[in-house]
Amino acid sequence: MSPFSIVKMSQNDAEEIAFHWHYPAPYSFYDLESDPEDLNDFIHPLSRGEHTYSVYKNGELYAYFDVQIVDQLRIELGLGMAPQHTGKGEGKNFLTQILEYLSHHYSYEFITLAVAAFNQRAISVYQRVGFQPHEFYIQQTNGGEYHFLRMIWVKK
Repeated sequence: MSPFSIVKMSQNDAEEIAFHWHYPAPYSFYDLESDPEDLNDFIHPLSRGEHTYSVYKNGELYAYFDVQIVDQLRIELGLGMAPQHTGKGEGKNFLTQILEYLSHHYSYEFITLAVAAFNQRAISVYQRVGFQPHEFYIQQTNGGEYHFLRMIWVKK
């Protein structure tokens, strides 16, 4: 039995993540308060949508993920782990649970995700579960231009 439970994100969880999850540099890039547009989208239920989930472990809000259905073949995954759990070797198990959840609740042929190019820690986790680098691109966010890597995972 998995130690993780996945539920549709509540407003309380969204506000906890948005206003209280703060990462040490350079990962502070992922603080939702760093980008007012992202923050606004995340805290408003209609903007957040029906495909944003809270992940609990042992009764504690542990992480979240959201799914964007791009088309019949592809879904785009966004995710974040509570700051106190990052960098402790738990990412692979967490991501494996998300992929299992997606395989039971969504129809797709492949999953894409975007990660800041500097975040080698996350890229390594994604590669260990089967994501492959797909393309580099530059995106305006957090008041500047940043390099991102889009990765792809093909359903087996």
